[in-house]
Amino acid sequence: MSAYDKDFDTLLAEILADYQNLDSAPDISQGSITFIKGACLASALWSLYKYNDWLSKQQFPDQADSNNRDHWGTIYGIPRLTGETDDDYGKRIISLLQQPSAGGTAKDYSDWAKAAVPSPGIPANIAETFLPAAVDVGGDRIMLDGTTNSLGWVDQDPILFTSSGTLPSPLVAGTQYYAIRRDTTAVQPSLTAGGAPIDLAGQGTGLHQVYHATQSTDPNSFYVENVSVITPNSTPVPTQPGTVTLVIVPSDEAILDPAYLYHPATAALLTTVSDYVDARRPVTAGINSVAMESTSNYSIVMACSPVTINTTTISNDIFTYVNSLTPGAVLYKVQLESIALRDGAINAVVTTPTFDVYGQIIPDSTTAIRTNSVTINVS
Repeated sequence: MSAYDKDFDTLLAEILADYQNLDSAPDISQGSITFIKGACLASALWSLYKYNDWLSKQQFPDQADSNNRDHWGTIYGIPRLTGETDDDYGKRIISLLQQPSAGGTAKDYSDWAKAAVPSPGIPANIAETFLPAAVDVGGDRIMLDGTTNSLGWVDQDPILFTSSGTLPSPLVAGTQYYAIRRDTTAVQPSLTAGGAPIDLAGQGTGLHQVYHATQSTDPNSFYVENVSVITPNSTPVPTQPGTVTLVIVPSDEAILDPAYLYHPATAALLTTVSDYVDARRPVTAGINSVAMESTSNYSIVMACSPVTINTTTISNDIFTYVNSLTPGAVLYKVQLESIALRDGAINAVVTTPTFDVYGQIIPDSTTAIRTNSVTINVS
C-alpha cells in the first residue's frame, strides 16, 4: 500500500479532528465555516496525495501507467507484444528481470522468438516496387530493390502486378502469375507454376508493383503467438547435441492453410525469427533451426448432463483450450471433461476421440492439435 493512498473522506476527517482538538473547539458541523475550510483544504491535499501516489508507482514496471510501462520496456529492450494488456506486459517485464537472459537457456530461446516480431508484426501485403528501368527488355528478369523481398518471397509464389502507368508488356493487371526466384534481387514471372519465365517485350511506364496474389483480401499483420523449444532433452531428441529447434505458432493460423502454402508472412516470420535468434544465441551452439508449426484437426464429441447446462459456454471453452495447445502437446480426454465440469456439468464423458491421444498417434514436435467442431450432447 502506497504511503500516499488516502481518500478524500479520510483527509477531511483528520483535518476536522485537528480543529476539534483545539483549546477553543470550533463548530465542525456540516455547513459551518470550519467544515467548509476543512473541505477545501482536504480537496487540495487529496490532489497532492493522488499526484504523489501516481509518481510513486511509475518507478515500478508492474505498477506504472501504460505509457511509462512502455518506457520501461524500451529501457530493458522488452517490446510490448501485439494485444498484450498492461498487467500481462508488466508481469513479463518483471519475469525477464527476475530471470535475465543467460545466453541460451530454453526460456531465452522462447523469449527471443516472441520478441523477434513485435507489434504490429509482419504485414501480409508485402509489395515490391520497381521502375521501368528495372525491367529486362528482351529478357525475363525484373530487378527489385532488395529492401522488402528478403522478408519472404518464395519460389513459385502466386503473384499479381499493378502500375501507376502501364505494366511491362506483355504483363496484364489482374492476371495471376508465378514468381521464379533465383536470387534475392530479381523475380521472373511465369504463367504457370513451374513454367518457363515470360519474355518481357516492354518496360511500361510509371511505378510498378508486384505483390502476393493472396494479399488482395488479406490486410492483416502476423507475429509469433507462441513457440515450442526442442532441445536435446526434448522428445523427439535432436540427433546432434547442442541443437535447438524452434517451432513457432503464428498469430493467425490461416496462413498455414494449404491455400496459403506460399503466403509471404510464413517465410517472413521464419526469416525474421531465425535472424533475431541467430544474433543472440551462443556462438558455440550447434545447428539452430526455426520451423513453422503444422496443425492436425479433429472433431470433439462429448456427452454431458443435466439438460440445463449451458452447452455454448462449454463448447466455446473447449474450442479455446484445444486451439491454444502448443506443437507437440497431447490432448487428454480428462482435460476436456474437467472443462465441462467447471462450466456446470454434473457428468461429462468424451466419446470422440476415443483415446487420450488421438488415434493413438502421438503428435510430433511440430504438430499442434486443433479442432473446428465441438459437439455437446445433453441428457
